[in-house]
Amino acid sequence: MVARARTPEDVEHYLSIYCHIIDSYTINPDLTVSVDGPVYQKRKSRQIPVKFKSLTGFISRWSDLRNLSCLPDEPFESIKISYYKDLALLRCLNAKVIGIQATSWADPNMWDRYRRATQIMTKYQGQGQAAAIACAAELAQAGLKENARW
Repeated sequence: MVARARTPEDVEHYLSIYCHIIDSYTINPDLTVSVDGPVYQKRKSRQIPVKFKSLTGFISRWSDLRNLSCLPDEPFESIKISYYKDLALLRCLNAKVIGIQATSWADPNMWDRYRRATQIMTKYQGQGQAAAIACAAELAQAGLKENARW
């Protein structure tokens, strides 16, 4: 659902501000969005206030996206996001291909956390909620319990 949205016009407004969508999309009666192609985050936002029902890919080059609740509950092709130690990563498991980019090198432990998170997420990519418990356990065991959330 869309945060604070009450009408399809609100959803349209949010999409125009936060997302760049090349292909066609549909705003569903439940105010979720179905997209035929990839979605690019085009403006800084800790959360994109749109819930996608279906999409092909999600790409965020902004380093401040800290909430992935916009991602669909159904499988999709790919995701490219920036890694943060407090970002809940398990929703990414619905993507067949997960691309995670490192963010801040000021933290001396960033490279190690980023590398471990990338290896674990790649192992479970495309398996969705069925693999969430196993992936969460592995993330927590690797010291990444902040990432082990849906």
